[in-house]
Amino acid sequence: MGKKKHPLDSEFDFFKDPDKQNDDVFADDIFDISIPENPTLEDIANIALKAYKSHMCDIQNMEPKYRARNLEVAQLYLSIAKDSLSKKEEIKIKGDKLVFDKKKHDNKDGGDDDSVGTRKNLLEELQQTLKDA
Repeated sequence: MGKKKHPLDSEFDFFKDPDKQNDDVFADDIFDISIPENPTLEDIANIALKAYKSHMCDIQNMEPKYRARNLEVAQLYLSIAKDSLSKKEEIKIKGDKLVFDKKKHDNKDGGDDDSVGTRKNLLEELQQTLKDA
C-alpha cells in the first residue's frame, strides 16, 4: 500500500516537491544583505543606510503603539552610518596631519635620503603639530 495523501496537502502544499524551484520566503531584495569579509567604513555606512530604509518601510505599516520603539531602532541605524562616515573623515584628516615633511628634517650627513625619516623625527613633528592645534 502506498502512502495516502491528505486532502489538504494539495491545497496547502506542506510537503513541497524537491524537484521544484526553492520558493524562499526571504528571496526579496529587502533581505538580500551581502556583508563583505573585511568591511570598510564605507561598506558599514551603506549597509546601515540600507537597513534604515528597509526598517522605515516596515514602520509605515505598523500599529502606532509600536512605532516609537521602532523609530528608536531606525535612529540607531542612522547613528551607525553617521559614526562610520565621521570616523572615515577623522582618519583621513589625521592621515593628512601625519604626512611627514622630508624638507623640514635634513639628514645629519647633509645628503638627501628618500626614506620618510626616523621615528624620532616623526614623533617630534607630531608633537609640534599637536602644540599648534
